[in-house]
Amino acid sequence: MTDAASTVHARSVMEWMEIRDNTLCIGGLEAAALVKEFGSPLYVYDAELIAARTKALQKAFSYPHTKLHFACKANSTREILQLIRELGVGLETVSIGEVQKGVAAGFSSRDMLYTCSNASRGEIEAVLKAGVRINADSLNQVRLIGELQPGAQLGLRLNLGVGAGAHEKIVTGGAASKFGIVREQLTEVQELCDQHNLRVVGLHQHIGSNILDGDTIISGFEDLLSVARSFPRLEYLDGGGGFGVPQKYSDRPLNIGELGSRISQLMQQFVNENEQSVELYFEPGTYLVSEAGMLLSTVMDIKESGTRTFVGLDSGFNHFPGPAFYGFHHEIVNTQAIEGARRKVDVVGNVCEAGDVFARDYEMVVGDVGEVFAILNAGAYGYEMGMTYNSRPLPRQILVSQGVARLLEIRD
Repeated sequence: MTDAASTVHARSVMEWMEIRDNTLCIGGLEAAALVKEFGSPLYVYDAELIAARTKALQKAFSYPHTKLHFACKANSTREILQLIRELGVGLETVSIGEVQKGVAAGFSSRDMLYTCSNASRGEIEAVLKAGVRINADSLNQVRLIGELQPGAQLGLRLNLGVGAGAHEKIVTGGAASKFGIVREQLTEVQELCDQHNLRVVGLHQHIGSNILDGDTIISGFEDLLSVARSFPRLEYLDGGGGFGVPQKYSDRPLNIGELGSRISQLMQQFVNENEQSVELYFEPGTYLVSEAGMLLSTVMDIKESGTRTFVGLDSGFNHFPGPAFYGFHHEIVNTQAIEGARRKVDVVGNVCEAGDVFARDYEMVVGDVGEVFAILNAGAYGYEMGMTYNSRPLPRQILVSQGVARLLEIRD
């Protein structure tokens, strides 16, 4: 934030927000001016903030053989992928389509990983032909890889019973999760590998998304290390993603420096004890791009209805599904009046569905029709999960870098 923001009530802002004269800016450009130039609704990304979060995460891990792979299901816009590649990060993919997007953005096959449940034979074959390393998600996938490419190297996605996340639908480990190979199946995995001359060179685990408790991430990683001791020829251990960012003003941020230090110490101890040269992988998605993106939307209507006030925007869950689909909380600000008299309102969208609600009983500054609101932390799983329901087109996207805004690719 700039010095001009010092008078703004702390409850009104995230620490990374740029406030000038009580208005919201992105890379020095006023949000409302961007809407005037590019239209509404509008996704806006801050290139400098993506770079800052990426560098902070890279710096957090002192273990010398650490490699990040961006979970591109969070945001697969070509220019975002190119920016992340230029920052020295690889790519984690979950479909052949994402592999193809990675190639188009300049990633080499050796810089990509593929991890997917319930993939077809044709997709597994296509990924193998592309030369992208697969983390097998099931016994059937191990068997299929052996049939398609005997003698191949592969990783295993494990489910060791630890699950966590900001919502039950984004918990990807534990007994209720569809993902991964459980510990009790490892003997059968070894039999399949022997049968097809496969070599397990990596172990992967992803316990959930948007985790703010470092101890939970450590617990999952310790379980992964315990299994790794039974695999003498590993080339990498992959802790997955899940590094969270605050969604509410009151959330306590994940201490990424402390977390990186603890994991690096555990990894170095494992390498020393087992005399193995093993790389350490992580697959951040939300952490790199969520805070750097916001959805700008214009107030179309303010409706008094009994005891409630509905503030209607020119966007909806077709553009940003998280609040309606998962019940996610995202802070919303009036970009032209960050601070001022607040009132309690329901912020709703323009989709013809009763569940098209961004926030209920939300206290914020509301003036009149035509104001531009910003839905924060929208850089991950926003545009990526968007759709054209109600036959409404997806918003434009722009990237702001060094005070210049440019249009990004338009998805069909």
